[in-house]
This record gives sequence, structure tokens and C-alpha cells, in this order.
Amino acid sequence: MPPRTGPTPPKLRALRLPEPTAGDPSALRAHGTSEALTVTDDDLTGMDLTDVGFTGCSFSALNVHELEPTSARITDSCLHHLDIPTVSAACLELRGVVLEDSRLGVLQCIEGSWSSVHVRNAKLGYVSLRGATINHVQLQQLAPAMAARPGLDVER
Repeated sequence: MPPRTGPTPPKLRALRLPEPTAGDPSALRAHGTSEALTVTDDDLTGMDLTDVGFTGCSFSALNVHELEPTSARITDSCLHHLDIPTVSAACLELRGVVLEDSRLGVLQCIEGSWSSVHVRNAKLGYVSLRGATINHVQLQQLAPAMAARPGLDVER
């Protein structure tokens, strides 16, 4: 068998969300979990999102000045049209997530974990993935900039 000559494409499955219910962001609590929740056109500025879990959720058209989902878990969810100048997300776990048509000025995902994440049509300013583990992530239009980041572990 001849050796591979190029990188292996990521193994991403199509995201299928359950029927979502409109969510009230004021009900989100630190250390809580939410499933099949839709949050649209809301401001989460100042909310404590420490150690929250979101599964099968959709966040769309959020305009937040600063977001700190420390140790949060976002699974099988869509993030659309986000406009967030600063995201400080130490130990954030993303699995089966689509991030698209969004602008994140600063994204600090130190010691985080990204698995089966699809990033497309996103504008990312400064990105820090120091100590992060990346597995099966497709960074359309971002790969050349991300490939040069030191301290980034990429598992195949």
C-alpha cells in the first residue's frame, strides 16, 4: 500500500437538530444544561455561562459585547450570524458544531477541545487555541492562517 501523499480530509457528519423550541436566555444558568433550544436576536452580555451544556441547540443573530462560556459544552449545535467582539472560552468543548456566517473579534479557547466542528464563512480576528485539541475540524477559508499557530495539537 503506497503511503498517503496529502492530509486526510476531516470526517464530518451532517448536523441534524431536533425540533427546537424558542428559548428565553434569562433562563440560562451556570452549571445548567439545555437541549433543543433556539436563541435568536438576544443579548447574552453579562450572563454567567460557566460549565453550561448545550445539546441540539441553535444560536442565531446574537450581538454580544463579550461572552465567557468557561468550561462549557456545546454538542450537535449550530451557531449562525454571531457578532461577538470577545469570546473568552477556556476549556470550551465543541463537538458536532457548525459555526457559520459569524464574526468573532477575539476567540480564546485555551485548553479547549474541538471535534467534528465545521467553520465556514466566519471572520475571526485573533484566535488563541493554546493547548487545545483539534480533531476533525474543517476550517474553510481559515486553514492557511491556522496552520501556523504554535502550541496547537492536531489529532488525525
